[in-house]
Amino acid sequence: MHDTVITLVQKVSSATAASTNETQLRHEIEKALEAASYSLSIPWTPYQLDKSLKASGQHTKYVDVAHGAVIIEYESPDSFGGSQGAKLRHAQSQ
Repeated sequence: MHDTVITLVQKVSSATAASTNETQLRHEIEKALEAASYSLSIPWTPYQLDKSLKASGQHTKYVDVAHGAVIIEYESPDSFGGSQGAKLRHAQSQ
């Protein structure tokens, strides 16, 4: 399992560095997650893009990608511009 996790982190890091937009990043991470799932004998659940979630009495929110119970919110590469700013605070709150 340790090797699979290391490989997944490496693939995600490489994809993040190489991606020019959010769509490309989603695609590359999707492939890495699928490979890791098979390697760990975890059933692969295809993702659902822009999934809507609604809690009772609250507004509907949309998440970028959902893999079963795992929710991923993507931000475009280099969107944070460092460790400060509104985009970073927004991503952390998600």
